Amino acid sequence: MTDTVLPVSHLTRGPSSPEVITCWPSHQLQGITTYLDLETSKIPKPFFSSQLQNSKERYLLHHYDQIVAPNMAWADCQENPWRYIIIPLALESPPLLNAILAFAAKHINAVSFSASRESTLVMPVSSPDSFQQRAMNLLAREIQKFTTEKSSCASVDMHKYVIRNRSNAILATMLVLCNVETVWPGQFLLSFNRLTISLNTGIDSPIWQVHLSAARTVIASSEDTLPIKTPEDSTSIFLEQELFIANTFASTTNFLNFGLDEEFRFNTAVSKSSSIFIEFLKLLQVVTSLERQASTHPAVLADSGISPSGLRKLFEHARSRTLEMGKEFQVSGSHEYLHLSRTVNCFYHAGLIYSYRALWKYEPLARETSTEKDAQIMTFKFELFRALGFAETNKPTFAQDLVWPLFIAGTEATQRGEQEMVIAKLQQAMSETGFSNCQHAVEFLNALWQRWDCDKVQENELDWISFAREWTGQGKTFLVF
Repeated sequence: MTDTVLPVSHLTRGPSSPEVITCWPSHQLQGITTYLDLETSKIPKPFFSSQLQNSKERYLLHHYDQIVAPNMAWADCQENPWRYIIIPLALESPPLLNAILAFAAKHINAVSFSASRESTLVMPVSSPDSFQQRAMNLLAREIQKFTTEKSSCASVDMHKYVIRNRSNAILATMLVLCNVETVWPGQFLLSFNRLTISLNTGIDSPIWQVHLSAARTVIASSEDTLPIKTPEDSTSIFLEQELFIANTFASTTNFLNFGLDEEFRFNTAVSKSSSIFIEFLKLLQVVTSLERQASTHPAVLADSGISPSGLRKLFEHARSRTLEMGKEFQVSGSHEYLHLSRTVNCFYHAGLIYSYRALWKYEPLARETSTEKDAQIMTFKFELFRALGFAETNKPTFAQDLVWPLFIAGTEATQRGEQEMVIAKLQQAMSETGFSNCQHAVEFLNALWQRWDCDKVQENELDWISFAREWTGQGKTFLVF
């Protein structure tokens, strides 16, 4: 099957074009089309231009808008950027449009086979990889074309807004494709000329790392060649922060190919955040960076001047600031804000546990100090499990927020009951969201717990970060995100 490059204005496929969505019976398709006509009237008009007359593509875009986008945001506020930034940008960018159609198609297939879903309107989609492959092909061509035009005299004739907009579309496509690979790990399709290879690995697809690395390269190059963004440039700010978040979470569980020289740094000069939890992520980045340095040069930690009490104050500030930002983001309803408060507490305690485990394993501590550290971790653990006990993983719009705190809880789960709770909540989150992003985190935790059982016999228990280094060294990379 050849890949035909079509502009956005010609997305409706003709008789000779490849059919990538299941051909439903006419009565079912008519019902879905009627449903879409009613539902899409609720979406802002710019989202459905005359370019998307194909009812099947409208079906996918509607699913992305109504189901996928809310699951991508920390809180589905009135101005969810995964909807109000990404969709308009996609209507101007064929690679990005195909990427979000691929995301929607794969998500539809996931939820259509889920026992917890009973909606007859969620119809399976055949060959969702076709959208993904097309997005990657179009992206490669757009990058080549954009790079050539920027380096030639043609860039003189390009308006600064056009340059920034095209760069944003490229970055957004990479981030969406990275999320696709993360959400359904271990399954991907590659095409080279006419050879198609379908891989189903026992570890995460390495393609998410490729997309993440490429996105960091885009940011690095844009700082030198693109017009300076302003505080009002909400699209650029949102995309850079999403890249920062993905990179920070990835660095907490992967210990190869995340060198400090290549680490994406968040621009603290940005005036307004587009992510409620960005304050916690800033701290996690600092802690992870120190851990990487201390693993080879332990003196770095002492020279940093950071202390347990100072770290707790920083996390207290992050908790307060995050709750304030929840109000700024117009998190509506007392129930939604209650969930936000519980999630903030989960991140607070999980962040402190991660920081204590990451930093103070390298610095020699006096017996009294070591005992105090262990007591504080036990307190953080108790509060984390208490907060997670109230947290709701049985609602799609809430479940995705708790994945990383649940993972950290798993690294502290020494009792069978604690382990069962963590696994149950991770599996429930995956069932509700239709995402399989916790799959390899569950595999890692089970392997860690088995290792602990062996170490108890040998009286030599290994900490989870050291075990993760071994895991990564075996090529078993994963992203808890």
